[in-house]
Amino acid sequence: VPPPAPQSAGAAAGDEELRRVNALILQAGTARRSFVTGADNVVRCWIGLRDEAAAVANEAIPRVDIPPEGLELTAELYWNDQRDAKRLILPAERSARSGDCDLRLSVPEGERFVSAEIVFRYRGRAFEVVRVEAFALAPGEPEEAHHQVQVRVQASRREVVEVADSQPVDAIFVHGDDRAQAGDAQAAQPALRVFGGEGGRGFDLDDAAVAIRWLNDTLFSTEKLVVRRQAAQGGEDRLDADDPDVRSLLRDMARHGAGLYNQLCDQGFTDPGERIQVLNLDAANDVPLEFVYDRGYPLRDAALCEPGLAALHAGEGSCPVCALPAADEERNAAPVICPYGFWSLRKIIERVASGDGREASVPRGTRRALPPIDAVAFASSHLVPEDERSATCEALQRCTGHLLVADDWLQGRAALQSHPPLLVVLPHHGVQAALDYLEIGDPAQDEDHGKLSHAQIGRDCVNPDARDPGPIVLLLGCQTGAQTETGYVQITRRIQQQHAAIVLGTLAQILGRHAAPLARELVAELAAVDDPQADFGTVMRRVRRRMLARGYLMALCLVAQGDAEWRLTPRALPGTACDRSTGP
Repeated sequence: VPPPAPQSAGAAAGDEELRRVNALILQAGTARRSFVTGADNVVRCWIGLRDEAAAVANEAIPRVDIPPEGLELTAELYWNDQRDAKRLILPAERSARSGDCDLRLSVPEGERFVSAEIVFRYRGRAFEVVRVEAFALAPGEPEEAHHQVQVRVQASRREVVEVADSQPVDAIFVHGDDRAQAGDAQAAQPALRVFGGEGGRGFDLDDAAVAIRWLNDTLFSTEKLVVRRQAAQGGEDRLDADDPDVRSLLRDMARHGAGLYNQLCDQGFTDPGERIQVLNLDAANDVPLEFVYDRGYPLRDAALCEPGLAALHAGEGSCPVCALPAADEERNAAPVICPYGFWSLRKIIERVASGDGREASVPRGTRRALPPIDAVAFASSHLVPEDERSATCEALQRCTGHLLVADDWLQGRAALQSHPPLLVVLPHHGVQAALDYLEIGDPAQDEDHGKLSHAQIGRDCVNPDARDPGPIVLLLGCQTGAQTETGYVQITRRIQQQHAAIVLGTLAQILGRHAAPLARELVAELAAVDDPQADFGTVMRRVRRRMLARGYLMALCLVAQGDAEWRLTPRALPGTACDRSTGP
């Protein structure tokens, strides 16, 4: 990557922050352009103006306001199962550099290339993520002109400093293989790296692909997942612990989640804490952390945990009985299935993709609250049954007071001109000529009106003039048969990058007849929020608990893409509350 053109310190008062990550390699106190094998090396890094003696990051950074006392950051390194961490202060003066961080690693003999991941964290969140890469040479092997240190920006989210009272994040999970090539040498990182304050740790998570396939092949094709069967039969609107199908589904979900947790624990994983930020570098897949289950692998006849269910209905934050995590003797043979074993019900998981900070709508110091949900734009595929579409329209009208309905994408773009704060889309996801698309309205209508290709998704489909804050988008793509899920994940992320504040979806697609009831329930819960100080992550966790308590098993698999620090503004309009049964 060519270095950026030098810039003068006098331009620092402009629109760009001129300081970048600088790095150089030290071995035995001597600066080098490459690592030395069979020896201890130091990566000295700092944030400042370009230093001609060091390698500099390849991307310019948008300007952010830094408090007068400076910014306390933690720099954490991961490479080849080695870790290190140091603290530094970034001064407010834009011509001043931070302190140096000397991060140590030992390069074994025979290594030819090093690609070390360094995460700069502010209040636990990712502030800057870079890779420092260089060749590795044997002692005495001469350095050549092409032996140059490279600093590549993986993600930049410097706007996090503008929310100084944000809830601290306990750990960052960086997901996605990253391969750095140098000639015939190739360095690959594990699919999951965890940065929790002492340097990164790498984990392989092969079982995740198996779990996602099972979600698509089995879980989402079962009618009893989302449709509240008891409510449809006039029964009580709550999770039925005595229903053998419900118990079987929860047992199998817990088994897959326990497999993920056990695979992590076998590699030395320890619970990172309540708040997790997931930085996804893999454009095709999401790591299913919401699906992780840490209360042990349920036995075949395992019953649902009654104290856990009671706590769920009461809106409590944990089970009063089940151990956390499961005792060793129950890790592979648990007698009960406790709902609080699923991370989606107990942790706040903030998902961001690389680049989100520059494209998504994010909270700022003076703009942290989303507008009241007083209007909604609704679009649905006609593969969703007509009675379900009608019921959804009626429910959305009651919840928000103002409903805009679109039967094709042209109408959808027109509806967005009034900037509704909530978009509810129940499309059919399909693939044509190897191109993923979302279809709404009548499948028989003209393709140019009904189908929206991944490549056509722009701000005119989400937030026409990039107004802040952007909307919440509820995207529940339905399927009528087996479809590739890779494109759907990419579509969800693409929509979030069109200046949306939050995109809510699931870990996979669902059947058309299930999308509408889930959308109605989710919107009802969001519209009923009455705590203006609660961040969106906290609200989303509460919504999952309530929905599961009312029989929506799919609530365990809801995924929120976007900043968890957004707050929801309660509606102040009397007489327009949603028609929903009372519950926790």
